[in-house]
Amino acid sequence: MELQSRGRGRARDGVSMEKFYFICFCVIAFILGACFGSFSGVLICRLPAGENIATKPSHCDSCGEQIKFYDNIPIISYLVLDGKCRYCKAHIPATTFVLEIVNAVLWALFAYLSKYFGYVYSVAGMLVSTALIVAALIDAKHGYIPDSMSVFIAVIGAIACFFDKTYVDWKSRLIGLAFSVVFFGGFYLIARLILKKEAMGFGDVKLMAACGLALGIKSIFFATLVASVVASVVLGITAARKKEKGVEYPFAPYLALGCILALFIGEWVISSYLSLLGI
Repeated sequence: MELQSRGRGRARDGVSMEKFYFICFCVIAFILGACFGSFSGVLICRLPAGENIATKPSHCDSCGEQIKFYDNIPIISYLVLDGKCRYCKAHIPATTFVLEIVNAVLWALFAYLSKYFGYVYSVAGMLVSTALIVAALIDAKHGYIPDSMSVFIAVIGAIACFFDKTYVDWKSRLIGLAFSVVFFGGFYLIARLILKKEAMGFGDVKLMAACGLALGIKSIFFATLVASVVASVVLGITAARKKEKGVEYPFAPYLALGCILALFIGEWVISSYLSLLGI
């Protein structure tokens, strides 16, 4: 009886430590997510301007004063400074704070769901979602998608092909890549060669090809459906209200929304639907 009680006690201790490590993982993911969210704000500002993102220190865009490390703490510094520069009192864009919060929450969610996804898929999802947000916001503001974001996502997808053995296998990722190239590349070519207009930028094609490799066939198919439906509704309403012809609208925000949502539920939704059909 004594040996059994000791065994049960050790088992409880093991479970308790496992829960503790899991909570620590989620907390660390939240903190790192906020840091990467802050860095994504730097990317959004500097990539379109061609500025160095590594060596140039953080500075106020209004007065040019270098930001001290204690004023550069994600989320906390914005609240302490009341959203203003310490030196010139110029307002810090609220998007910086929102980016930090959103990215931190996304990373914490991926960490929490790692018990279902596995650690490789979850970490890949964290990095891919951040890159998608950067690509979407740059496209929305400047009308182009940096190749660096597409390359980064493709590299994450390629690495996941070798290490993700639990949620999305390498075959699904390669098929997802092929689907994205054929579908989005075909749509781009048809619009350019037959319709004689650019209904989609080539940057969108490259972004979705990279996402196809990172997400897998089921998730990228789900992302395509979500992006197409949301974009059709929003852009249709916008075009009807403005009644302007020849206006180009960024598509990356809708692609990013679809892909981030697909990272969480795409595989499950499509698999559930196929099981209902008996496939």
